[in-house]
Amino acid sequence: MEQTRPKPLTAKKPHSQAGEAQTQQGVHDAAARGEAATDDESAGRHTRGDCYVSLPRGEGWGIGAFDAVAHGTPVVATGWGGLLEFLDPSAPGPVRSTLVPVEHHAFASYSPDQRWVEPDVDHAAELLREVYGDAE
Repeated sequence: MEQTRPKPLTAKKPHSQAGEAQTQQGVHDAAARGEAATDDESAGRHTRGDCYVSLPRGEGWGIGAFDAVAHGTPVVATGWGGLLEFLDPSAPGPVRSTLVPVEHHAFASYSPDQRWVEPDVDHAAELLREVYGDAE
């Protein structure tokens, strides 16, 4: 059975390529110096895209998602951990996830009794389609 691929999602917000390149260069320069991005650089990231996506298996706070919410950018993120403290469950909604054993062979610091969440990627795609439809 042949699988059909969903329509690709693209940014709808107009932006200046020169301004974007300048902001990206500033972010790269700050990262190269080991510095945090400025407030303007952070805001620039959130004004260029239509949605912030984060599908961690465990997240303490999620500063990127928090910044996106603060800038009014929709967030599609794993519905687990610290993200639930500030994400609006209805807009567009946290991604469903399942608690599963940690794949402890990946890192020696994990033990077989620990758990993390596995985000439902199909649900994330569904939410992204909703965000894309709202942007049209």
